[in-house]
Amino acid sequence: MAICLSYCPDPVPHKTSISFSSRLRFNSQEALFLLRKCTTFNQLKLIHARIIRHGLTDDQLLVRKLLDICYSYGKMDYALLVFHQIQRPHAFTWNLMIRALTNSGRSRKAMDLFNLMMCKGCAPDKFTFPFVIKACLAAFDVEKGKEVHGLAVKTGFSRDMFVQNTLMDLYFKCEDVDSGSKVFEKMRVRSVVSWTTMITGLAACGDLDSARAVFEQMESRNVVSWTAMINAYVRNQQPQEAFELFWRMQLDNVRPNELNTMPENLNENTEAALQRLNALPEKLNENTEAVLRRLNAMLKLNESTAAAWVTPSVDKRVTDMEKNSLQFTNESNCLGVFTCYVPQYQLQCFKWDVG
Repeated sequence: MAICLSYCPDPVPHKTSISFSSRLRFNSQEALFLLRKCTTFNQLKLIHARIIRHGLTDDQLLVRKLLDICYSYGKMDYALLVFHQIQRPHAFTWNLMIRALTNSGRSRKAMDLFNLMMCKGCAPDKFTFPFVIKACLAAFDVEKGKEVHGLAVKTGFSRDMFVQNTLMDLYFKCEDVDSGSKVFEKMRVRSVVSWTTMITGLAACGDLDSARAVFEQMESRNVVSWTAMINAYVRNQQPQEAFELFWRMQLDNVRPNELNTMPENLNENTEAALQRLNALPEKLNENTEAVLRRLNAMLKLNESTAAAWVTPSVDKRVTDMEKNSLQFTNESNCLGVFTCYVPQYQLQCFKWDVG
């Protein structure tokens, strides 16, 4: 008796093998590579479809890249659909969506998303609060900001410097000077950003004297700090104080940038101090030359007016005799400003050379 045996391959294992091989070929790294090469929103949707088909939607690094590209294309409705398909978003993913919504002009939606984050029991981190506070600022909702501030206190993030700086910015821009000042006073460590935010906030609320007092307390200043105080005087029509700080900034060897300029709407009383700008030598450093050139274009200069300042702590001008006996810095001489250090007064003095 003969038995005929024949082999017929099972199609199911063969199909499974192909599927497994395909899955190996398209993984998270491949998806990230395609997302980085994506140039259109239609391409993005095709890549997203492949991500879903191959079961990669739980890779939140991958999904965050997808959300970021949606934001760059201005497709926040699609981004929200993608976000709400995530089973348990990490705090980082929540933060990304809150920030993207705020930057897209949908600050109310960003605050609603933060409320949803709290309702779902996802613990915020130190980055969550600045993003939500910025959403409150964009919506000009100081009451919601105070609510978020209270939650930051409860969760132990209220002492984070970045959170404190953002809170100060919110309070001052919403004209709540007391709350902003309290945040500053309670700071254990203050950065240059903290000091500058305080100065800018007080000046914007019209308290120039307090702003100047805070400015003088700073141990270290950068060009942003100087610019904040100078612009505060400009906005409040106090040009002499603005020019004085500009020259003091030069003496501190802080290179000005193009923000250190005066606006065109200064009143007629601002005509002073810079009548010889057109005659300045060509060897000025690039930034200073740009600043002075713009000042010259913005102001109607009075040829008969000269300005001379000394530091506010002493009422004494530099006489010709003192001027001849002092060493002047090359850069300040180029500006036409005599700078010196007077040992007996322990301060720096400067005078505009009217020649």
